[in-house]
Amino acid sequence: MKLEFHPKLFFYLTLGFVLATIIGTVSHEGGHYIVAKSLGFNPHLGYAYVNYSDSKDIEAVKQYYNDNKKAIKNRDSDKRKHFDELTDKYYPKRWESFLITLGGPLQTILTGSIGALLLWFRRKDIIATGISFKQWIFVFLAFFWSREVFNLLGSISAYISGRGANLRGDEPKLAKMLGWSSWSVALLFAFMGAVTLLWVTFYIIPKKERLTFMLAGPLGAAIGWWFWLIKFGPVLLP
Repeated sequence: MKLEFHPKLFFYLTLGFVLATIIGTVSHEGGHYIVAKSLGFNPHLGYAYVNYSDSKDIEAVKQYYNDNKKAIKNRDSDKRKHFDELTDKYYPKRWESFLITLGGPLQTILTGSIGALLLWFRRKDIIATGISFKQWIFVFLAFFWSREVFNLLGSISAYISGRGANLRGDEPKLAKMLGWSSWSVALLFAFMGAVTLLWVTFYIIPKKERLTFMLAGPLGAAIGWWFWLIKFGPVLLP
């Protein structure tokens, strides 16, 4: 079967990837937010980030430390006890930081896995009769896994260019907290994501619609990235 391009489908799929990119970004941060909230913090959900400690409170703790350095070094002093109380209140413990950091990737991976699982159960119907509107939604859910693949590719690009691995990402942070190689978690998640995406693209998507899908994906993701992370996200959800 020769490759086919369907303009109308291309438009709808591009729009779908734009929306999926925006929703995926916000829901990923929502994973961090939900965990932080459940642990008793007062997090702030931004367009592509979550703050779970009030910056004013953190600055107050730092100022208290600077004003009372000598007394704080004495573990039995009242100022040291008060400083410990402040840090316990406003700074997350190690296990809390781990869970909050894990919340984002876990949300993304669970959503992607649910989408892939739904496609698995519908695979025979798709092969027999083609892909329906509802099943396209499952495809977009499965493609939440693409975040893990692109995170690794971004780290590799930064490494090759001499800027070093993107150690600010969730996956390197998780690896560091576990005492593993900084690349380990990112590689594991990216491998799982790549397998899922290849299966969806070359097994689930019908051949006659595959080219259209593969062209719409990068374009829609790029537009969604620009729309949300550059243009409107910082304004709508600062």
